[in-house]
Amino acid sequence: MRRLLPELILSLLFGILVLAAAHYQRGYWAVGAEVVLPIALLIILLRTEIEI
Repeated sequence: MRRLLPELILSLLFGILVLAAAHYQRGYWAVGAEVVLPIALLIILLRTEIEI
């Protein structure tokens, strides 16, 4: 998990940037999609990390 920590921090920062851009550009429906997709990707990443 300690090896994964920098990737998590970077992905969270990137997610915040994407959220801000989506909110500014397209409105609230895009913000919902931008919240769900990174969370789903994070869950998939953590599951594959556990299996490896």
